[in-house]
Order: sequence, then structure tokens, then C-alpha cells
Amino acid sequence: MANETTRKDSARGRNKSSARDNDLFSRLWNTLKSMKFAIILLLVITALTVVNLFANEFIVQVRGEMPGLAYSTYHEAYGEPRASVLTMLQMYAPYRSWWYTILLGLLTLSLVVCTIDRAPMVWKLLFGRRFLAADSQYPGHDHHAEISGGRELEQHVQDVIKRAGFTVNAKETKQGTLLHGRKSSIAHTGAWIVHVGFILLIVGAALIARNEYRENVSGLPGEWLEPDERAWGFNVRVEDFTIEYYPLREGQYVQIDGGRQVGRIDNVYRDSTLAIQILSPRQGFEDHVNPDRVSNRIDRRFGGNRIDQSNIADYIAVLSVFEDGEKVLTESIEVNHPLRYNGYRFYQSSFNDQRTDAQGRWTTVIEVRRDSGGPFVWAGIALVTLGLLLGLYLTPRDLFAKVKRDGERVTVLLAGKSKGRRTEFEQAFQRIVRQLEPAKEAA
Repeated sequence: MANETTRKDSARGRNKSSARDNDLFSRLWNTLKSMKFAIILLLVITALTVVNLFANEFIVQVRGEMPGLAYSTYHEAYGEPRASVLTMLQMYAPYRSWWYTILLGLLTLSLVVCTIDRAPMVWKLLFGRRFLAADSQYPGHDHHAEISGGRELEQHVQDVIKRAGFTVNAKETKQGTLLHGRKSSIAHTGAWIVHVGFILLIVGAALIARNEYRENVSGLPGEWLEPDERAWGFNVRVEDFTIEYYPLREGQYVQIDGGRQVGRIDNVYRDSTLAIQILSPRQGFEDHVNPDRVSNRIDRRFGGNRIDQSNIADYIAVLSVFEDGEKVLTESIEVNHPLRYNGYRFYQSSFNDQRTDAQGRWTTVIEVRRDSGGPFVWAGIALVTLGLLLGLYLTPRDLFAKVKRDGERVTVLLAGKSKGRRTEFEQAFQRIVRQLEPAKEAA
């Protein structure tokens, strides 16, 4: 008897513990899926993002992301305890810090829970069959009507609803035929798709922030960008590098007679000759200079810098990709038009005019990037755009009908609802009613 009592008490204890766990899980689930929780998180993340943007104006910058280096820099500038606090908060890399990651993780978890929680409802709105069986349900809608007629009316109802663009489901009951017409129901998925898109955007941004590869490499025509293929799984050779200049125009700094003089174009005459203000080797002015004597590439340097930088229209590098020693691709790249291969992107970044080859061609500087989050970001942008378009430009509409028979007499109860554009739906609803009228009159 005592053993039986003990077992019952143990079972009750387990049931109470299970009930508490379920209650705790339900509260947590309801919190994560709530709009209020998501909005608060977004406001906090937005505020901290703004703080991070301006943090470098108030906190000394750290070169690199090593905690030891950060602590030394902070300690030298501020001493204790501020150095320890700033290092603990990882203010040398705030967007990769543990607290920013936790906030983004909570936001992602909230979006995931909300997406999972709403999925059955969205599925039901999209594919579920809904019927109004009771007569009293029809007058409760803003748009409703009752039409009576003969057998022709019964045959006419589905055709009229389908011609209005509705997908119709039917159900036979003892009281009559129930119809449910659905139009633009895909719009119900708009907000849900936007949620999925935001999840992908956050995941992609996190992957980019934590796993981004970025490196600057350089080479003369004929040189390799890496010593071998181990760095990327392939190698890239520079085949050519050219600089394109804008045509001669007013305001350009130019050189005359191969660099013996440097000046600025003051005017371009109709006969294409130039008025040039001479700046070096001594100031002066030359008028009607033949353009054959002038070049907008200036070979001389002033103060260690080129003054013809603004004359350059484009840098163009020709790169060849080699894999296992075999050439697999040759492509020209320009600024904002990179070479893409095996997840890597090779951007034309800049040049080094101090290192040239025998033909006077400069060294090209290439920025190499790779991130695993790019596909997630693009997929997220596509889904957010699609969800917004569905929600903004499509309006879900439902039309309900009940066809009742009493001998040769048929009565049709109609009701409809629209999520938006009510005036437009009212007009469409009245058109359906009017199209059913001929069948009523024929009876």
C-alpha cells in the first residue's frame, strides 16, 4: 500500500513538473512571437547601431581585433577600469561583439518563432476550404445578397463566380451546396515571406561579418597574384593593365611637349587648339596650343603625388584564371565590374605607378573578396521584395455562397469580404449579383 501511494505521489510530481515546463515553454514561445518583443528588439538594435557608428569619435581606435592589443591601447588612453570594460564589450569590433551577436540572435529567433507559429494559419488561408453553412452567417458580412430563382440559377452560380476570377471549392450538404471562392489568396503569404527574407538577411549579414575574406594583391602584366594555388584553390595571372584618360577638356592638368611644361587647360577653341595656363617650371600662358603637343597623362610627380588623378577615366586589367596549371578563364575587369570565380570576387581597386614594366605599364592593385553570406543576403532581398509586392499590390478576397433547393425553387445566399480596397470589391460584388439576375428573371 505504501509503495502504491509513493508511486502515485511520484506520478503527480512528474505531472506538475511537466505542466510547469509546458507553461514556461508556452510563455517563452508567446513572448518570442509577439510583435511587441520584436519591435523592442529592433529599437534597441537600431539605437546601439547608431552608437556603434559614432563610437570611434569618442573611443580611441584600435588597429586590429586582438583583445590584448585592444586592452593595451585602451589602458594607455584611459587606464583602469575603463580599459577592462571596453575590452570586455569588444568595442574594438562592436558589430562582431558578443552582445551585438546575442541581440541579432534574439531577433532572428523571434522571427523564426513567428514564422513557424504563423505557417499553419498562412497555409490555411492559402489552401484551406472554408464554407458558411448557417444562413445567419451571411448577413453578418458587409457585402451580402439573397437571390431566388429556378434551377437555371443553381447552374449559373459557379460559372459567374469563376468568371469573376475566383477559384471555387464546393461542398454538398443536406441543406444545399456550399461554395467558397478565393481570389489573390497568395497575398496572405506576403508578411510571412517578408519574415523569412529578414531571417536570411540577418543570417547573411552575420556570415559576412564573421567569415569575410578580404585581401589586396598586386602585379605587373605577366605576374601572378599569388605564389601558388594554395591560397584560393587556383591562381590568377595579370595579362595586361591599361589606364584610360578622359578627352582633353577645360580644367584638366596636362603636360606639354613630353613633360617639359605642366599647366591647366583654360579654354578649348573651336579649331581644337588650347589655351593653357603654365604652372611649371615657371608660370606663364600659352595660347592656341596644338593638341598634338599636349597629354593629359602627366609623368612628373609633385609632392610625391600625381596631379592627373582626376584625368583618369578607367583602369582596366585583363586577368587569367589558372586551375591545376591550366587556363580556365580570361576576363577584363574594371572598377565595379569584378571577375567572379569559385566564390571569389576580384575588384580593380587602384594602381601603383612607381612599379612599372619595360613598356611603362603600371602595377595593378586588386582587392579580393569572398563571403559565405552573399547568397543569403541576395535571397533575403528577393524574398522581402516579393513579400512587399504581394502585400501591397494584391488584395485577398473571399466569396461565400449557399445554394438551397426547395422543389423547383432555388435560393442563393451570397457573402463576400476583402482585406482592402472595399469600394472596388463592392463594385465587383454587385457585378456578380447583377449577372445572377438574368437567371432569376428567367425563372
